[in-house]
Amino acid sequence: MYCKYCGNKINDDAVICLSCGRQVALLKHEESNKTAADTIPEEIKG
Repeated sequence: MYCKYCGNKINDDAVICLSCGRQVALLKHEESNKTAADTIPEEIKG
């Protein structure tokens, strides 16, 4: 696969191009329905 921004060859499972640093795919999260606030531990939330 090739980066759509700089044209360098990248791994088929790459998320970020190592040559130009651009994001080339969506990040995959197991818990994609959670918001950032849901990931803060209770002891930090207060």
